[in-house]
Amino acid sequence: MEFLRKIFCFPFTKTLSKNKNIIEKNNKDEIVNEINLVNSDDDTNNSENLNNKDNDLDVYEHLILNQKYGLCPECNQPNTYCDWCKECCSKKFQQNFGNWTSGNDHIDKFIQESQLNARNSLELLEWIPYNRLRNIEFLAQGGFSTIYKALWLDGQIYKWNYEKQDWKRFENEFDEQDYKDAINPKIKNPLKDNEKYGLP
Repeated sequence: MEFLRKIFCFPFTKTLSKNKNIIEKNNKDEIVNEINLVNSDDDTNNSENLNNKDNDLDVYEHLILNQKYGLCPECNQPNTYCDWCKECCSKKFQQNFGNWTSGNDHIDKFIQESQLNARNSLELLEWIPYNRLRNIEFLAQGGFSTIYKALWLDGQIYKWNYEKQDWKRFENEFDEQDYKDAINPKIKNPLKDNEKYGLP
């Protein structure tokens, strides 16, 4: 679990480890002093280093600060990606937390953290209920898991649709082979004729 947390929350862990070192050096419990120490010890805050390419801002953060992705139509803050406002999307995800569960509190918390911290649609995880999967097919079994492939009826979220007040999702029209595969007796939860779109 810790390994996955590091992969999906890299910007947070980078900042956390930097702050932790400063706190350990100074042994102070006052938040104001910790923040001031971070700012005063950080070479990037010196005026001669503000334009230096070696500062802590990565290319992605420069794009956000320069409003490369435009402004959010809801909160008027810089988007963190094309048609993606981290703050507004986080609120929309949070409002939906009570409407789904994996049945495992640790997994739920992990998915929720990814949704709250996602700067774009590629950084978020989503719980997919079994009833939203079709043509579930066994692929392989290893030492720690059994692997299946399936069609996902909803498709992956990629932005918020402000007009419809709902998530816009990547979805493709299912092809003829998907319907032929549904006849296979090894397939679980076969695709129905009236289900036309989703994500293979």
